[in-house]
Amino acid sequence: MTAAPRVLVVEDHPLILPLAAETLASVGCEVISAATAEAALAALDAHSGRLSALVADIDLGSPDLTGFDVARRARELNPALPVIYASARAAEDVEAQGVPGAVYLPKPYCPARLCRQVAALLAAPAGIAA
Repeated sequence: MTAAPRVLVVEDHPLILPLAAETLASVGCEVISAATAEAALAALDAHSGRLSALVADIDLGSPDLTGFDVARRARELNPALPVIYASARAAEDVEAQGVPGAVYLPKPYCPARLCRQVAALLAAPAGIAA
């Protein structure tokens, strides 16, 4: 039996984080939730070798750490880790500042679209964004 994909979701919005986590869990993902960049970085250190994907909001309420920083750290630990940036920022910001091969999911998004994006990334060959 294959283990459930483990997805780290970092989101500072108190309504979006549980919705994203519940949605991904409902389709068979094991979800690790983080409400701050600091919590996400700690989760990366604790679970880095066992993560299947990262879903990161960009603006996390801290001027010092963003979802871009979390994704860069995730890729230092696992260069092939699929990354989805879920943000209201412009796609150009994500392309300019994001990690290579990351997928941009504009907010607001419907939960089904989040599931489709995660599933597509997990099904793609390593290092290839869907």
